[in-house]
Amino acid sequence: IRQKMITENKFSKYLMYSIGEIVLVVIGILIALQINSWNEERKKKELEIEILSEIHANLKTDLTDHIGNINFIEGRLNASAILLKNLKYAEKFNDSIAPEISRIAIAAPHVNPIITGYKRMLSTDAEIISNDSVRVQISLIYENYYTWLLTILEELYLTQTASMNNMILENFIIQESNKVFPIYEPENFDKLKRNTVFLTTLEAHMKYWEIVYWRYKEYLEEIENTIININNEIIAKGS
Repeated sequence: IRQKMITENKFSKYLMYSIGEIVLVVIGILIALQINSWNEERKKKELEIEILSEIHANLKTDLTDHIGNINFIEGRLNASAILLKNLKYAEKFNDSIAPEISRIAIAAPHVNPIITGYKRMLSTDAEIISNDSVRVQISLIYENYYTWLLTILEELYLTQTASMNNMILENFIIQESNKVFPIYEPENFDKLKRNTVFLTTLEAHMKYWEIVYWRYKEYLEEIENTIININNEIIAKGS
């Protein structure tokens, strides 16, 4: 067509035809670039949903352990308060407390978070999580909350729990040992009532665990909220 136009001296038509070809090529390139951009965005969104889903599953699994730890600490505080009240105000040892003593003496709870989803987020690019508030919530949990919990529970295990265990072993005898947790009773209740070191240690023990308990409860609430927000984000991204 171009050759015919040239031979017929229809240069203006030839020029328009050439411009039309160029425009079509440009449009084709732009469409190809747009399709490629759409594909990249689609892949990015799919990867974001995968990572969010993995973090969501990790946190839900962790949540079960957190709830168990909260219940453990609550049981320890209740048992400590009952024993302290008995030692301060009762004339004799209340046998109903005996099964609760082991709650004070047994080991501290521990945190072993699953971090596969979070590590994947970091290795990919933290910005893969497009929702800023959700990304900040996730980072706070793994970089702040879990760091504090791991540190404080380890410290309390090495200090408060260890010293309380020693105190229990020094001042109590095992009444029954054929159970999952031994049942303790004071070796000498009257002497124990006057043991200021034991009473002071028990009170300090309670105060430390109360601080951990209430802060842990706050963190637990934040983790639960983050799980909900991640789930909402997955639904929004998938729609």
